[in-house]
Order: sequence, then C-alpha cells, then structure tokens
Amino acid sequence: MPSSPKRDVCLVDGYNVIHKVPALARLLRSDRDEEAREQLREACIRFALRRRMRVLLVFDGSTAVRARAPHSNAGVEIIYATGARKADGWILERAERLVKERQSVVVVTEDRGIKNALPAKARTLAVRAFWAAIEPGPKAAVEEKPAPPLEDVEAYFLEADRRRREAARKPKE
Repeated sequence: MPSSPKRDVCLVDGYNVIHKVPALARLLRSDRDEEAREQLREACIRFALRRRMRVLLVFDGSTAVRARAPHSNAGVEIIYATGARKADGWILERAERLVKERQSVVVVTEDRGIKNALPAKARTLAVRAFWAAIEPGPKAAVEEKPAPPLEDVEAYFLEADRRRREAARKPKE
C-alpha cells in the first residue's frame, strides 16, 4: 500500500499568538487562560481545514497547565512543552526535524528568537496574517482565493492584508 503524501505542517507558538490577538489577550488578562487557549485551538482547526495543513499548537507546559482532554480533530494537535526551553525549544527542534524530512513548515510567531533560529527552509507567518486567514472580514470571505503553494503563503497573506487596508481606506459610496 503506498504511503499517503505528507501534509504541510504549521507550528503555532500558542502564548505568543494569544498575546498578539487582542480578544485572546483580554481573556488572558482576565485570568481566563483556558478559554483563551480553547479559542485559539478552535481557530487553528479552521486554519487547518482551510489550508489543508496539519497544525501543531504549542504552549509552555507546567503542572498547572494541562489540556482538559486530548484534542486530535481536524489535523490539530496540542502540545504542552516542558523542559528548559519549553515551547520555543520544542518548536525549533520540531521545525529542524520536519525540514530534514523534507516537509514544508510554517511557524506562526512574532518571537524574534524563534524566527532567527529557524532552519532556512522553514517559513514564518506573522500573527496578524495568520489571524486574518482565520477571521477574515466580510469582504475577504467573499473574495477568498484557493490556497497558494506553501512557499508563497506569507507573501499571499501580506498582499491580502494590503488589499484589506486599501479597501478600508476607500470612502464608502
């Protein structure tokens, strides 16, 4: 039986994304951490389905932070990383391994340390572009285009964001 083709992989720096998305950051500041993590998980499911990618959502783990139950639907896996480097180290190690296995890798983070240490063939996606792909505005939902090749994903989202900003600047008729 032939093996199934490898899916593109998206590694999401969980708490970094939560801190950069205002609605999720408000939940975190209100001591509603679990709700923020759950909303991000749901958003990752939408991203995985829309982009046909496997998503690994990575959080810093501890005895106080644990998943309620294993979530393994729609190509999303949650990891609670422990150890000296926690989520950052886990993301870097997994990206390195996936690149060596010749898989396409996208890392969603604003963390410069992670971005600078990623293997050259791993791509990054800004949190804003990631979130725009998940929660598109009303016009963007109508104009959604087929997913571009993974190599072009960051340029695609930057261009979509530019078009959205241009449309928002135009006066309403």
